[in-house]
Amino acid sequence: MALLESLLLGFGVGLSGPLAPGPTLLATISGEVRHGPLVGGRVAAGHLLVEGLLAGALVLGLAPVVLSQRTAIAVIGGWP
Repeated sequence: MALLESLLLGFGVGLSGPLAPGPTLLATISGEVRHGPLVGGRVAAGHLLVEGLLAGALVLGLAPVVLSQRTAIAVIGGWP
């Protein structure tokens, strides 16, 4: 049961990026207007992929590596 809860939590976190007000939401809406309703799912999947890779790195014990690259991750992610 803990695995299912973890997967659902990860899914919710993955959706939080595209659904929160900000540039990702704007990209999602403009993409859907131009290319159709499937764009939102792609944006959410992309966000979930990035979050999953970072979480996986932390679980594998790579926290020192991830934390040493905090500035690069923030710049790429758009968070100062």
